[in-house]
Amino acid sequence: MANPLKIYIAGKITGNPNYREDFTIGTVAVLKKIRGTYGRNLPVTLMLPSTEPKGLTNRHYMRISLDRIDECDIVAFLPNFTDSQGAQIEERYARYTDKQLMYLTVEEFESVRSVQERKKAEQPYIIIGEEDDRE
Repeated sequence: MANPLKIYIAGKITGNPNYREDFTIGTVAVLKKIRGTYGRNLPVTLMLPSTEPKGLTNRHYMRISLDRIDECDIVAFLPNFTDSQGAQIEERYARYTDKQLMYLTVEEFESVRSVQERKKAEQPYIIIGEEDDRE
């Protein structure tokens, strides 16, 4: 079996109350785009800054993110990354270290969001998530 393709996903977290949902949608959109390019059987490992523990400083989050970027093959960017100082730093670092870059378009992101919203509307129950106060 081939080594997994490692992908780091960057986007706006600070000041974005919906960042968990955005990264969930972004994950699906990235996988859809990767599988369209490389085929469905390619193993993929995703690295998401949205899963880091709460309570660290921005400086600590950035150190973790840059370490993850060092380990990945591709850095994918959510459409909102331009609204984030941290994600812009991640983009500059990824360029500096010659990583392959992938940019999700608003259309790619929103097409996945609309499917996710349809699925939620069809669910007979409500999913209650953990609140996150990271801003």
